[in-house]
Amino acid sequence: MTGDGTMKNHLLLYIAALAIVVTGYLFQGGSTVEIDLQVPAPGVLQVFWKGYDSGYAEERSAKILVRPGQERYRLPLVNTLLLDSLRIDPFNGPGIVRISRLAISQLGVTLVELTPADGLARLQPGGQVTALSLRADGLHFTSMGKDPQFEMRVRSLPLTAAVIAGLLLLALILHVLVLQFFRMSRLAVLHSRGERRSFRSFVAYLAMSVFSVLFFLALCLLAGEYGLRWYYRDVLSTSRVTYFYNRSLGKFMSERNALGFRGKQFEISKGDVFRIVVIGDSFAWGQGVLPYTDRFPEVFAAKLAETYPDRRFEVINMALAGMNLIQHNQFQKFTLQLEPDYVLYQWYVNDMETTREGAAFKTPTLVPRALHTTLIEHSVIYFLLQDVYREIRVATGKQQTYTAYMVDKLKDPASPGAVEAQKLLDKLATGFSSRGVPFGIVLFPEFSGLRDNPLGFLQERVLSYCTEKQLQCLDLTPAYLPYQDRMLELWANRFDAHPSKLAHRIAADEIFAVFGETWGRMAAEKQAY
Repeated sequence: MTGDGTMKNHLLLYIAALAIVVTGYLFQGGSTVEIDLQVPAPGVLQVFWKGYDSGYAEERSAKILVRPGQERYRLPLVNTLLLDSLRIDPFNGPGIVRISRLAISQLGVTLVELTPADGLARLQPGGQVTALSLRADGLHFTSMGKDPQFEMRVRSLPLTAAVIAGLLLLALILHVLVLQFFRMSRLAVLHSRGERRSFRSFVAYLAMSVFSVLFFLALCLLAGEYGLRWYYRDVLSTSRVTYFYNRSLGKFMSERNALGFRGKQFEISKGDVFRIVVIGDSFAWGQGVLPYTDRFPEVFAAKLAETYPDRRFEVINMALAGMNLIQHNQFQKFTLQLEPDYVLYQWYVNDMETTREGAAFKTPTLVPRALHTTLIEHSVIYFLLQDVYREIRVATGKQQTYTAYMVDKLKDPASPGAVEAQKLLDKLATGFSSRGVPFGIVLFPEFSGLRDNPLGFLQERVLSYCTEKQLQCLDLTPAYLPYQDRMLELWANRFDAHPSKLAHRIAADEIFAVFGETWGRMAAEKQAY
């Protein structure tokens, strides 16, 4: 072949490689913005984006609930090649807010990072922003209303050049790899036929043999991965961030209201309804349960409406995954702004954990942490391997279970953790009752062992507190006992011990039986008044 012909083939191959790389970059998904933010009260962070020929719009935005005590938030964006500018609405209420960091990444590579020392000044303030001050710990400002805004130009010549250079380099690497593959393939074939015997042909033959084995294994893994995804197609959640969690997250997030809570829209001002506010964690939030109307607050709300058609009830589910007594106390001010006529607190054993020194029950990763995060969020096979590894460590005594950890930490009522948890529970209950808001508790047990629950002492402490303070409380353990020998029916799925739809219905029936008459009477008294 002539030199010109070879050059032409090389050019065509490189163009093909570049097309594959660019297509993969454009269609692999979008980028992510990560914002470190401190807010004075619960609210909503919303980020809008626009392209080169579009403006800001609700359908081109992402939002997330923000709260005191949590600092880092991640939201999805479009592909960086299509991104021109961002509009950041950090908080939808008045108060002092701090932005400590902003980073935009794609494919695990941070493309833009703004810190107090480098770049946060690029955020241009809009309306309802005053007292703006860039300090060593971040950008401080005072929000004067419900819509403070900052704008940031993302598109820049250095960023565009860096992305394009990266794509060109990846295409070049792919081009070289493909060329080497074909050259080694020819040498391996000649060696296998005996037409060429040399050290180089032997290396090529050996390399292609290894490649063939690895390629076959990769095909098996790929087939196994997609086969398992299909087999577990009904799994909507796990107890941590995994492939299943990410696959279903959009479905759950699409059910959020304007304030960021999962559920129906509601106004801060309640009007003349009898308002019941439910606070809780991922149990009341409904992890693993779709649609949100199958959660126990919505189910008993329907029972109230059916039983008392002449009274106006409104049930607001303010539950958020990961909440505990510390955060419930931080949220109390916002809860009181809703003017509740009754607050029902959904309790679970991990609410009593005020600090976590859980190295003893955490499973080491099978691979380095960065790779682990990528694999656990994208692979069912890796998730299962990590789960088996955890079981082996527990069985061989190298790792505690979470239950054993909680027993060690809280069994003694005089231990610092137990004392602190009891103080926080009392602070929460007193915070409502001192303002004339009736407060009740519904206790969910661990769905692992109901008859001989090793953490039952935590429920007993809460029930004793209810008796002491004359609070209306309900322990759901007796209602779930008939399922002791078929506990998986109460689980959201085989990997997630959060309540299933059945468990939510049972809870709703019990709550209605215990609290329904009280709420009906209180609503009638309010209506008469």
